Amino acid sequence: MRTRQPLFFRTTLLFVLSLPLLGASPVARVSSPEAFTLDGRSIAVSGISPVPLAVGDEVATSNAPAVLFFADGSSVKLAPASRAKLTGSDTRPKLVLLSGSLDYKVVLGSNLSVTNLDVERKAKPVGRPGELR
Repeated sequence: MRTRQPLFFRTTLLFVLSLPLLGASPVARVSSPEAFTLDGRSIAVSGISPVPLAVGDEVATSNAPAVLFFADGSSVKLAPASRAKLTGSDTRPKLVLLSGSLDYKVVLGSNLSVTNLDVERKAKPVGRPGELR
């Protein structure tokens, strides 16, 4: 007996599976306890794994934070009511805070940069977490 899967799960799965076809390779993954916006589209989070992010993606939160996990073990916590865009390249990702605030923890040797619109700051190694507002 086959059960129907919720529409949001199928939509999210289709989106995730279509990334390689678009030539975008995931640089990070984002997870949140509540819905968030990815490139202007609402992502319902109930029952899904972290969503892959590619260079050029923009993440916006509303009532809950979102955490971005990078392949090298670095992480960025985007505060509620905040917006950030992933720029740079696959090998030198840059997270640009567009509004709100974030906290970041970057592993030693990471190529991740964290920028607050006009002022670029090279992310600090683990042990010295940073914060941007």
